[in-house]
Amino acid sequence: MIELSKVTEVMYSSAIFLGIYGKVLFSELSDPEHLYPKAAERLLPFFLTAFIITSLLAAIMSTISSQLIVAASAIAHDIYSKIMTSTLNTSQVLSVSRLTIFFIGLGVIFIALNDTDMVF
Repeated sequence: MIELSKVTEVMYSSAIFLGIYGKVLFSELSDPEHLYPKAAERLLPFFLTAFIITSLLAAIMSTISSQLIVAASAIAHDIYSKIMTSTLNTSQVLSVSRLTIFFIGLGVIFIALNDTDMVF
């Protein structure tokens, strides 16, 4: 059976090598963040390209989701319940968390629509 450390080593080294070789193979790229999708598009079959791009989007969405939850929790528990009001029940904390996620989401949508250089 293959050790987990060997699998991790192969994954990290392949990412490092793609970054190094990508500068040579795709020298026309203006933004280095576009290397993985461009390399997948040119070097892999269509279904593997779709899998790679879907994996990247899933990682991005997972990160965004966890960051939203952390921000909402920090605002609801640390700021609102301790500074504004000391006695909150769980439904009030949940409402504050949901409102926080909603307003942060609106702010992120506004930024993404107005300044794409910040997003990509």
